[in-house]
Amino acid sequence: MFLILYLVILFLTIFITKIKYKTIIKSNVLFTGMWCFSAGISTLGLYDLFKPSPLIHLYAITSILIFNAVFLSQNKIKRLNRDNANIRGVARLKVIYIVNIIAWVYLSGFLAKSINIIRSYGLRGIRAYAFDSSMGLATTTVLLIIQ
Repeated sequence: MFLILYLVILFLTIFITKIKYKTIIKSNVLFTGMWCFSAGISTLGLYDLFKPSPLIHLYAITSILIFNAVFLSQNKIKRLNRDNANIRGVARLKVIYIVNIIAWVYLSGFLAKSINIIRSYGLRGIRAYAFDSSMGLATTTVLLIIQ
């Protein structure tokens, strides 16, 4: 039931955003899509994932709707002529790539432990390890960085 509700919310958000902004590439669609996808998948309980209670779904749906209401009411419609648009600044792609590589290298140290935990205890086990430093995966600070 909640899966269908999340799909309806997602499609309504896309529809309203398309009508108002003439595009679906907006931050509210990204936010809604991310939350509806993850919450919808969690309702299925696949691979021993924790099924949230109806109260959690109520919180998620409320936050999605409030975010979209505020976004759609406060975000001004601004159409830029693509021919006259001046883009200032340059993305520092080398810095982004280097930070991404450092993150992958840092996280690869936890990959073997995580795979063993998933094999032994499933996804519920890794969830417990990820939030409790006393279980031995890493210290509290490292777990916060990983998350």
